[in-house]
Amino acid sequence: ILVGIPLDQIVLIEQAEVHAGRVKLYFGAIDEDGDMSEVSEVDVPIRIPVAELEDSTGKYFPYQTQLQIRPGRHRVTVGLWDEIGAASSFVSKPVQIGG
Repeated sequence: ILVGIPLDQIVLIEQAEVHAGRVKLYFGAIDEDGDMSEVSEVDVPIRIPVAELEDSTGKYFPYQTQLQIRPGRHRVTVGLWDEIGAASSFVSKPVQIGG
């Protein structure tokens, strides 16, 4: 799964030669029978060089991971927590795994 973190929607703090952000991503899934996966949490440090910050407006920081989901229909949810900005967001989509 590829998650695009919108750089103009998170708080970045200038630190020396980079602007830094701290984001946590949460991943979970539920199948047609209502069985839920454990929610996994991932820290995603974001570092944007000062020289590239202006060009990052409207762009996304990519984060890619693999989820272990058994075959069938599921609803996958991704949550985002901006640790510096104290803001959250989530998206949920239906997916078909296999067949």
